[in-house]
Amino acid sequence: MEPWGYRASDLFYHGSDQPIGINLVTDQFLKEEHLHVWHLHPDLVVAFRLLREGDCWFRPEEGWTEVARLKRDAEARPILLGV
Repeated sequence: MEPWGYRASDLFYHGSDQPIGINLVTDQFLKEEHLHVWHLHPDLVVAFRLLREGDCWFRPEEGWTEVARLKRDAEARPILLGV
């Protein structure tokens, strides 16, 4: 919780106190490790019945079709999550 209160991590705010959308990707920063972990929104994962293996999300019901992929830079930091 921040000093100004709590905001759900999946809500997107832009210049107001009211959410204007949903973050489909959430960045979890682990300060001590200086590590960013990106998460695909759980509603997408559950609704489309996806399974994550490494940096890819697959849909087993459709022949293991790749649905989303996390790309990293040379230092293994996440830079893009494409669907």
